Amino acid sequence: QLATIAFGAIRDGDWHEAVDYYTAKHSNTIEYPDIPTWLRDAGAIYSVNNGGVGGNYLLLPETQSLYQRMNGNFENMPDLLTKANEMGTDVILMVDWYDSATITGVDKIDKDKIDSITSPYYNKGDYVPRTDMGGEEAFKAGVKALHEAGGKIMVYVEPFVVLQYSEIGREMGEFWAARNPLGELDTTYADACSYSMSCAVKEWREYLVDVCVRLVEEYGVDGI
Repeated sequence: QLATIAFGAIRDGDWHEAVDYYTAKHSNTIEYPDIPTWLRDAGAIYSVNNGGVGGNYLLLPETQSLYQRMNGNFENMPDLLTKANEMGTDVILMVDWYDSATITGVDKIDKDKIDSITSPYYNKGDYVPRTDMGGEEAFKAGVKALHEAGGKIMVYVEPFVVLQYSEIGREMGEFWAARNPLGELDTTYADACSYSMSCAVKEWREYLVDVCVRLVEEYGVDGI
């Protein structure tokens, strides 16, 4: 039943040509959001630490954790701006800014997984500022201080993965997660004790929107 011929694409010329072709074909259906001037003109974004941001960042050795870079307190967020300015930008991307999960029944988890899934980065789902760095109030104060120093901050939110041990994972993970045609849970991220989330699920999309709105309106972040 498989096809006996396949067509591939070979890159030739400027990638803008492909984008221009696509947008020309879809001009009647595309709506462009207003991109803030601070982001359009930034030229670069300073990622505080490379873990989780993907691509070539993952090839770089991790030198310091987020905790170390801010001396254990979100209120020292302007310190990140100093480093960003040295690299020619005032826009910061923060990845593992959210709290780690409370793990119960660790005897049921493979020993080699415990350390990773108890790190803040793996607790995708709840997105509450880390308590070991001062919690919500320190986070808000840090963002305010960063703004006063002339910086902008973007925070990482993951739409495709939720840790089983996060609060939302325990409560709604199995209901909102992706499943195969047989109705079985997708196991793509099972090794990380996480659910594969389906953006086709309306409730999950609405939850994500609520998370992002909270981060912008309550915590004052500039982007997601």
